[in-house]
Amino acid sequence: MAKVPVEQLLKYDDYREYARNTKSRLTFATIAGTDDAIICISRESKAKNRLMVRMDRLSALDDGTLNSTGERLYKEGIGEVVRYDVAPHDQLEGVEGLMDKDARSVGMPIATLSPEVKRRLEKWGIQ
Repeated sequence: MAKVPVEQLLKYDDYREYARNTKSRLTFATIAGTDDAIICISRESKAKNRLMVRMDRLSALDDGTLNSTGERLYKEGIGEVVRYDVAPHDQLEGVEGLMDKDARSVGMPIATLSPEVKRRLEKWGIQ
């Protein structure tokens, strides 16, 4: 995950290709506020192969550049990313248990979440 400030992106000309870090593939790009959170849906690499969810506040990530390698939300090899999305900061109430997990965790199994948390995720298109 590489967080690039919009001010830096606005310095680039439109409709022109720019070099970026080739050690890291681009899988998701969006515009979000500093207080928003990234939603990461992963498939667990363990035997159960469960769908997992975690959320990380953008404010916890360091600013980068287009050439940044980025940082992993969790350790390599413990899960495969299925989807990323953004949760607006004013809608984070009730999902605190999914927030800012340790890098040793891909998050919580979606199937075991409370009905309230599942409803919140469904509002963001996650089932």
